[in-house]
Amino acid sequence: LSATQEAVVRVELSQPAPQAASSSVSAIDWFVCERLDFITPSVLDAMRKGCCSHATPVIPVVGIAMPLTADGVPFVGVPYCFLPIGQMRTGLPVQVNGSFRPTPNRRELWLPGEELDGNHEKFALWNEVLMNDAVPALWLEALRNLASAGIATTAGGIATTAGRQFDILSVLPDLAAVDNVWRPCAEKLYTLISGEPLLPHSGSRQWVMPREALGVVAPAALASQVKGVMRLYERCPDPALREQVALVSASA
Repeated sequence: LSATQEAVVRVELSQPAPQAASSSVSAIDWFVCERLDFITPSVLDAMRKGCCSHATPVIPVVGIAMPLTADGVPFVGVPYCFLPIGQMRTGLPVQVNGSFRPTPNRRELWLPGEELDGNHEKFALWNEVLMNDAVPALWLEALRNLASAGIATTAGGIATTAGRQFDILSVLPDLAAVDNVWRPCAEKLYTLISGEPLLPHSGSRQWVMPREALGVVAPAALASQVKGVMRLYERCPDPALREQVALVSASA
């Protein structure tokens, strides 16, 4: 019942052009995952508390869409309750859909606060567990599926079976850019993926766990020199040292 449904969907947008000129078409490929979440403990607990049975009953639906390619299309993370929720923006690098409890005007979501009555307090709890538990859990599964469907490349990305070159870092959130309401969601994701081999090694076709990886932000020339030094140490006859160098050079 809670099996994840996934698909790659291409969306093409046509831009009107002046007379005598052909219209420009931009496209973006999305990796879409969705499921009925009857497996996340906090969601089940919220259901037992009656959070989804007041007013209009709901079932725990969560979904995310990751942009795999963005042919010049600007991306803005938007939350959906099957339709966009007002003018809300998440700051996440994915689109989020769920059976949330929006306010009557659909401009906001009910969120925990001091002045909520019984039903609205339960609406807020329902939104909170979907946002901060169900969505990160599905996000993790989507990343696992992307990794298993492709191979790590020495360029630090993923080559998928469909021939796409995909940078997995592009669908990991920048905490500084995430809206405060959605920051717990992003933080939970990083907690979940810390021990998952999801990052492509920059020097070999293998996967690295984030907690074992070292990211180096440097000019291209310096990064090249660092990699050269790493390769020298990899020739060291000491197996333990070679292993440590392999970990350090994960994202160098």
